Amino acid sequence: MIHVNQSLPCPTCNGNIQIDVKQLLEGTAFHCPNCMSVIRISTEAKDIIKNIKLPEGPGRSGGKK
Repeated sequence: MIHVNQSLPCPTCNGNIQIDVKQLLEGTAFHCPNCMSVIRISTEAKDIIKNIKLPEGPGRSGGKK
C-alpha cells in the first residue's frame, strides 16, 4: 500500500521534502523548505506512469468490497 503523505530526501541539501504521492504522480512539483530545490516527475516518467495498471482491490474502482 502506498501511503499518500511521505517524504523524500532533497537531492541538493539532503533536507526533508514532504510529498503527497498521488499529487507527485499527477505531476505536482514539491520544493525543499531548506534550499527551495524543486522535485517533480519527469515528462517521460509521467507517460510511463499513465500506462501502469494498478492492482484492483478494496477501495479501488472495480475492486471487490
